[in-house]
Amino acid sequence: MSSITEHLSTLVSQSSSILSDLNSDLLSVEELASKMDLRDNTIRMLDAHKEDLNNSSFSDEDREEIKSLFDKFERLNSKIDRALKDALNKSRENLAAATTTRKADDKYRVLAKPDITHF
Repeated sequence: MSSITEHLSTLVSQSSSILSDLNSDLLSVEELASKMDLRDNTIRMLDAHKEDLNNSSFSDEDREEIKSLFDKFERLNSKIDRALKDALNKSRENLAAATTTRKADDKYRVLAKPDITHF
């Protein structure tokens, strides 16, 4: 197995782990950031071998394996992107709801006649 296929296999594994973390209920931002950094390092290592990809010494079997691994990485990366966007939207909704509740709570406590227009 060439170093390219090893790096791609590692990249697929790391991406799968990141996606699993994003889909879990116990999302740790620090752990996710750490895994994303590891994945970035693997991408940099793979980038160092990009000249080897133009090399015609790969067998057809190796080329198919590289293509398969890259396609799998690409699918996982799209899923990660969607999961991150969903998490961001959910966080925005939670923040907006908390802000509205806080404003209403503040007005309720301050005014003699409570203002409940935020609800």
